[in-house]
Amino acid sequence: MPGRNDLSHLAEAKTAVSRRFLLADAGVVRALAVRRVVSTTPNINLQGVGIGFKLVSGRTTSEPALKFYVRRKRPKSEIGTDDLLPEQIDGIATDVEEIGFLQPLAPPPTHRRPAQPGCSTGFADPDPLNLLAGTFGALVEDSLGRYVLSNNHVLADQNRLPFGTAVFEPSPFDGGNTERDKIAELEGYVPLDASQTNYVDGAIARLVQPNLAIADILGIGPPVGVKSAALNTIVEKYGRTTGYTRGYVESISTDLKVPYDIGTILFHDQIAIKSIDALSFSEQGDSGALVLEQTTGMAVGLLFAGSPTVSFANHISDVLDSFGVNLVTS
Repeated sequence: MPGRNDLSHLAEAKTAVSRRFLLADAGVVRALAVRRVVSTTPNINLQGVGIGFKLVSGRTTSEPALKFYVRRKRPKSEIGTDDLLPEQIDGIATDVEEIGFLQPLAPPPTHRRPAQPGCSTGFADPDPLNLLAGTFGALVEDSLGRYVLSNNHVLADQNRLPFGTAVFEPSPFDGGNTERDKIAELEGYVPLDASQTNYVDGAIARLVQPNLAIADILGIGPPVGVKSAALNTIVEKYGRTTGYTRGYVESISTDLKVPYDIGTILFHDQIAIKSIDALSFSEQGDSGALVLEQTTGMAVGLLFAGSPTVSFANHISDVLDSFGVNLVTS
């Protein structure tokens, strides 16, 4: 008779379950991995199978169980019969636990060619105390060319840099080489104005060569299009500092005062986002990241500010309209 903590008798069952669910249709899973698909289909939703003890109301019981680690846990009423994971296997209880999306625990990659949204970006400054880094948010375009989209304070240093200033990936703050890593030149920005209401903290930089960047966001894939943010929807982003995170839209019309070096700036009608995971949705250095609706891949905002508990984004339509550009989606 195995002891309470001896779960070796579950190993054979776990191996069989892994073969059944984790290895099935691997090609389909790889094709969908580019986009963080939300689905109840086991070969997409299930990310791991383990051995442990069953959780009930957040407390660990003494009942051995096969642990199903899924992207999203849904009520049975929302899952088709064919997609339901078994409640027991060979008399062994199962336990479904939501863990979100798995990703390697590595820092955001730098010096990628072509560069991708989600990477570190920034300008060079002769003053070592003024070095900073933000996030390459999205690739945008008009009839004249393609551009890196990020924040004014990331690419234009809060209105202070002249047009034509070199933009690097990665930022010199993150080890970018000013002789090798230039990818764009500052083309325009929405001025930050402490004397009036603001809606956008945005800037664009023209690629020095069209093939130096692509639209695929690190860890997410290319945006599908643009839509308005909606309350309580789940959103995602990939930023230079925190990588991939998820949150939910708490407000779509928040007015806030943000302290910049040039003064306190009042913003009107901004998107407020709270994390749904243990970590913050964003931290310093994530400024400029594109915020997308998770279920559709549609862009809704451009991240620009935050606190330890709430992040804020401009409405993406306001940002794009300010420059007369379109989001590149492929």
